[in-house]
Amino acid sequence: MKRLRRILLIAALALLVSGMTSSFMLYHMVHGAPDWYLPHRFTEDEMREFSREADQKVAETLSYASDITAAQRRRYYHPASTEPADQIASRTFTISEQQVNSFFGKWFDADAAGATQPSTTTSHNPISPRLRETIDNNLSDITLAFDDNRVILAGKLKNFGMLTDTVVTLALRPSIDDNGQLWLKIDQVYGGRLPLPLSLFVKPEQKIRDALIDNLPDLQDRAKVFHDGTANRYAVETSLTELLLSCFDERPADPTIFLPAEAQSMSLAVPVRLTQIQVGEGTLSMSVRPLDPTELAHVLPNLVKDYDPDAKTTAQ
Repeated sequence: MKRLRRILLIAALALLVSGMTSSFMLYHMVHGAPDWYLPHRFTEDEMREFSREADQKVAETLSYASDITAAQRRRYYHPASTEPADQIASRTFTISEQQVNSFFGKWFDADAAGATQPSTTTSHNPISPRLRETIDNNLSDITLAFDDNRVILAGKLKNFGMLTDTVVTLALRPSIDDNGQLWLKIDQVYGGRLPLPLSLFVKPEQKIRDALIDNLPDLQDRAKVFHDGTANRYAVETSLTELLLSCFDERPADPTIFLPAEAQSMSLAVPVRLTQIQVGEGTLSMSVRPLDPTELAHVLPNLVKDYDPDAKTTAQ
């Protein structure tokens, strides 16, 4: 009998130790930061250099968009022009995660300081006040990373009780399929270092999806594409909304994206065709080309067509 008690006591202690060890490991995984989340690993001098490089990338993008716009205007006003926009060569833009984080960081830093002109090339903050308020209330130290063919968005939770300061991560896998369509698939969600089942996020995802659907008709009504091929900011917001909906619906999206046409604002943008996207270790490369006249004529009709919430397809 004593031997049986001893065996049971040892077994109980083993289970207790095992449970405590598992709980500690689980806590450590949930509250630990993943390897890609290092928002403050660079000095101020290094961040200033990344910011300078980001401004240069913006300038290159603006120059390319300006060339396309000028060619499209010549084609509109002078149909016999020998330099239509579709003769402008395709272009590949590559940006590092450090550059893109310093680029977006300027907007957040400027807003925090009450500034309205953070830089000569990135002065307009495209983040709406409502979205900015939502981000501020829920996340801090937001970081973007590129790794293993994935775009990784991470930040620390705020006001989440025991989960406050936990790093939550959304990993997206972008690609262009054989038909030239753009896919943006949710690859994984993490809490700290712990992979979480996507089923846990069905309700939050549905709330976001419903909000996007409710806002879409108003954006579509305001979207415009002008005779010179430029588009207003509502066309850009419509395109981004539809891209997010296609991500949630697990279906391909139109590969038309928009480049800024003005240095000081996002009031005008130039639609281009995304032909290739590649995510390397720490870098994102995107190849784009101008739209031909037929493609350009379909930009607005494609943006304003009715959204079918049941038009889901099998993922690529």
